[in-house]
Amino acid sequence: MKRFIHLLSKERAAAYKLNNNETDKDALNRYLYNVAVGKSFYSLLDMFEILLRNRINNVFVSDFGIDWITHNNFFDDKTKMIVNELVQKLDNKGKEITNNRLVSELTLGFWNNLFNNSLNVLW
Repeated sequence: MKRFIHLLSKERAAAYKLNNNETDKDALNRYLYNVAVGKSFYSLLDMFEILLRNRINNVFVSDFGIDWITHNNFFDDKTKMIVNELVQKLDNKGKEITNNRLVSELTLGFWNNLFNNSLNVLW
């Protein structure tokens, strides 16, 4: 129990106690329950991310063409670097560079950068 408190921190563990009468074991049980609840949402969030990026891709393909990810003039340097690193990684593995493969393997950082204000040419 002391190890749990030490690793989590005394302040963080205290947040899982409803009152001062509760034990460290109560806090640990509540913490583990919180982890389980959070874990139950992970699959839904994962599906949502996949559906969202596929929908974004569909719109961009219709507006900019199938190669919008690799052939564009609206990405900032950071976004271009993310794409170039992925293309190089896939090329090194001998994998074909396709729109669907890029969409499925681009990180959340790419999609976040895509909607960053620095790409205001899109908006």
